[in-house]
Amino acid sequence: DDFVKFKLGRPMTAKPGEAWEYSNSGYALIAAMIEKVSGVTFEEFCADQVFKPAGMKSATMIGCANLDLARVPKIDRGRGFTDMPKDFAFAYGNKLSWGYRGCGGIVASVHDMHAWDRALRDAKFLSKASIDDFYKPGLKDYALGWTMTKAAGGTRAEHSGGVQGVVTYYMRHLEEDWVIALACSYQPKSHPAQIAERLAKLL
Repeated sequence: DDFVKFKLGRPMTAKPGEAWEYSNSGYALIAAMIEKVSGVTFEEFCADQVFKPAGMKSATMIGCANLDLARVPKIDRGRGFTDMPKDFAFAYGNKLSWGYRGCGGIVASVHDMHAWDRALRDAKFLSKASIDDFYKPGLKDYALGWTMTKAAGGTRAEHSGGVQGVVTYYMRHLEEDWVIALACSYQPKSHPAQIAERLAKLL
């Protein structure tokens, strides 16, 4: 409630549709809306309505009881954080706050991300109308959580993510049947976006 009150109390910097700026707190606001409408926590909603039906067998969220922290790779190629408590598996701690709920905090393997790709290609998971909305670009070719990119053979939907010690990239071709899912627990010399681009050219 405090987060929603704070977020909605901030002054608008532009009228809807006039400007584009990426906003983590925008996703957190959606998570809060999901909790209000569904009557369950965002974590419970995602587990029951997203992860399970999508076949994401090990996907969960920071702070959930089914997350085995012993299986979470330590950052910096196993060295772990040097400026935080030793038990920290994540930069912002082992419990998810409204600073990241909705815009981060999901723990998923590349196998889970492959299952997510499969689900998004299956009309049983989302209706065609929902899929069309999902990929409909707005300003700066940004759709609902995707950067839409014209590519050889059609269109790609892609997005990066990262926080201290972790960086990821996810790229899906919408007409051709391939997906690239990259996750690094260190800072690679080339950003995963560049690596994904090179892999896409090979594909």
